[in-house]
Amino acid sequence: MVIRSEQLKCFEKSVRDRFANELVQYCYSVSAAECEVAGNESVRQFVWIGIERAKTVGFADIDFIRLYLELMLRLGCDFDSDPQFAWAGEIIHAEPRDTEFIMASQLYRELQVYLKRVHGTRGALAHAALRRFLVSDQEWFGRTNDGQTTIMLLSSIHPEKSAYVGDDTLGCIVANAFELVRRFGLAARPGVSLIAVLTFLLGRGAISDPRYAWLPAALGDPRFKSPEDRAANLWDQSRSYVDSITTTGELFR
Repeated sequence: MVIRSEQLKCFEKSVRDRFANELVQYCYSVSAAECEVAGNESVRQFVWIGIERAKTVGFADIDFIRLYLELMLRLGCDFDSDPQFAWAGEIIHAEPRDTEFIMASQLYRELQVYLKRVHGTRGALAHAALRRFLVSDQEWFGRTNDGQTTIMLLSSIHPEKSAYVGDDTLGCIVANAFELVRRFGLAARPGVSLIAVLTFLLGRGAISDPRYAWLPAALGDPRFKSPEDRAANLWDQSRSYVDSITTTGELFR
């Protein structure tokens, strides 16, 4: 029997699609609340990004690709360039590159430390941090636009994560927030503190993460012209999103 190249391509696509479907289900099994709010299409985009990035860093084994995806789920889609997780970048971008087994083992070990210290059982600590943001006073954010006060705000919202990443990294988060506020034309109050909190809790790459499509949509919403109105809209959209993913009482499984 002769298998034509077109048939082979169809077979390969079928295998890839089946694998992607399995990973979509895996995402739901790890973080159902976020995935249900994001929707299947966004989760599928997230999965394909994860597959391509895992392959780029040298992961070919299915289990290691799944691990890479879990890191993206729990740490953020750009975890390997996020200063909150400097260890991930050091492991992934080490020269010379380790074997995928060694790299995966190191990543897994560091992830377990992070989960114990920062996420808590079934994401309880991360869930509590999101709820603190949800019940926080908008006036408090409006009074905060200097670096040190914003760092104090981050520490109050997620003290475990603040202790984990350290003050220098918190400073990097705030500096990045100032840059994003300028780029998107937000009012510094509450823009700086709000962007800092969002990237602190959702990851440095939250704006380009398909799971958080509401975020670039809010930042670029043409209905809001003034910096103050854009910041107010982002505040409302952020609180609506956090409320939607925390109402189940369990963020991760």
